[in-house]
Amino acid sequence: MSAPRSADLLRTVTERLAQAGVPSAYADGLALVAHVWGRSPSEARRDLLLGRQPDQQQLAALDELVGERSRRVPLQHLTGRAPFRHLELSVGPGVFIPRPETEMLVDLVIESAGQNAAVVDLCTGSGAIALAIKGSDPTCRCRPSKWTSWRSPGRPAMRKPSASR
Repeated sequence: MSAPRSADLLRTVTERLAQAGVPSAYADGLALVAHVWGRSPSEARRDLLLGRQPDQQQLAALDELVGERSRRVPLQHLTGRAPFRHLELSVGPGVFIPRPETEMLVDLVIESAGQNAAVVDLCTGSGAIALAIKGSDPTCRCRPSKWTSWRSPGRPAMRKPSASR
């Protein structure tokens, strides 16, 4: 990717993703620019409006990430983050990305479990369900099972909830 003007950077990234058939090309492009800059998407949007330019290393990283996303590598695996309710989870290959249906499951458990309930999250993966339930009801004894990816060597770890995102 050649060095586009700041105003054209997001447009160029969005066009590449759209040409590859990525349905959320603008949002994904903004997320990738933000990731490369180490910023939130709203901060990256502001920086673009103010004329921030990526350096050559950032431009090369962005080019690689856009190529990967164009080949349908999940955005969350590229950024290493996945939002889930009030949490931000670390994800990557080998850890499923939490789906909206999983948030509905958590809502149902919270509604039906009642106070001081005991909940076991079997085959928890990222730990999203256990963390979300426990975060919503501190009286709940919610335990992930011992067969979890977040306890397995070489797997990404969960992130703590982040109020700044």
